Amino acid sequence: MSEKKKFGRHEIGYEADTGFVSIVLNGTLGESDAAEIISTTTTYEQTFYLGQPTFMIVDTRKAGGVTSEARKYMASSGGQNANQAFVVIFGGSFAIRTMMNLVFKAVEFASSTKLTAAALSTEAEARTWLSDQKRAFLARSPATPRA
Repeated sequence: MSEKKKFGRHEIGYEADTGFVSIVLNGTLGESDAAEIISTTTTYEQTFYLGQPTFMIVDTRKAGGVTSEARKYMASSGGQNANQAFVVIFGGSFAIRTMMNLVFKAVEFASSTKLTAAALSTEAEARTWLSDQKRAFLARSPATPRA
């Protein structure tokens, strides 16, 4: 089962073929957008991952920024359900990649989630990195995500 959901100008979905949560950011990410990401990701974690890591790919090619309210919300609310997450962002400016990496660090600091993140240039590089992370994790773990 694959699904996509629009929220504001952005999009989030679960890719059944890869087992990835896919997010496309278009414009500025506000607090309500951050809340939708956390809520939807939590649903995916409870439906598809069952205590296993979340694998997330974020397209920032058209991202316009992240408000301070969104950063605070994500830092305080992100990672409450997943015990481990692998997140890769691609595209976007140096400022966006830096901002997102700071958000990831804040999520990891404020929660018990072990977060492994990368910022890469292209979607192909991002998908390869995330697939490699998933393959390596599954090789170490007897349990597998439901997909």
